[in-house]
Amino acid sequence: MRSFALTDKGLLRNHNEDYYYVSDTPIGKLPNLYIIADGMGGHKAGDIASKKAVRHMIETVEENSDWDVMYSLENAISVANRAIFDAGEENQNQKGMGTTIVACVIKEDTLFVTNVGDSRLYVYADGLEQITLDHSVVEELYRAGHISEEDRNNHPNKNMITRALGAENEVEVDRFVRALNKFDLILLCSDGLNKMLSDDEVGTIMKQSTTIEDKGYALMKACLDKGGFDNTTLIIISNGNEVQS
Repeated sequence: MRSFALTDKGLLRNHNEDYYYVSDTPIGKLPNLYIIADGMGGHKAGDIASKKAVRHMIETVEENSDWDVMYSLENAISVANRAIFDAGEENQNQKGMGTTIVACVIKEDTLFVTNVGDSRLYVYADGLEQITLDHSVVEELYRAGHISEEDRNNHPNKNMITRALGAENEVEVDRFVRALNKFDLILLCSDGLNKMLSDDEVGTIMKQSTTIEDKGYALMKACLDKGGFDNTTLIIISNGNEVQS
């Protein structure tokens, strides 16, 4: 197993509010760990929130003595959420800051995923499969059948998220478990990727490129070529044979 990560502030933003972490080797009781956090754009201290989220997750995992993977992920996110919320309450300059989070662990042939917000995780096998569900106004309207796919893509509130770390002193965390095979690739990304590229475009690049480095650079180049409106961060993980036909 190995991974490749890449981040870019984009062409329109002055700084990068995304933050990520990768470990292909054990951390605490976990066999590996991959995280992306996207600080809430337009809010105070978004970059502080994303860094704080990732760093508190890492510290919590390192100190955790529980072997349960999902518990470890959820507990780490809860600790990070409370730290961000408390920091905002104590410092007026950081009040209202928040961040999304998507994190995963691969144990043997099983993928464990947690997320809050609209940062995503995909699995690429024969095609691209989105595992996480976006916590956003538009996605929730779309899943409920209240708006069409066309409305979903052009909705004025498509960037408004309904859940984030730091918004409240407690946070609801989504969790997913999926079996993997040795040919599967895992892609984590902030919403800068899916704002610029459709799932079909992402899937095509994942299929055409060879190594995970090639795939990562090709995805980032495609985002920037289409305008690079937002910070973009991605992590690609190979569970075995990374060359896709």
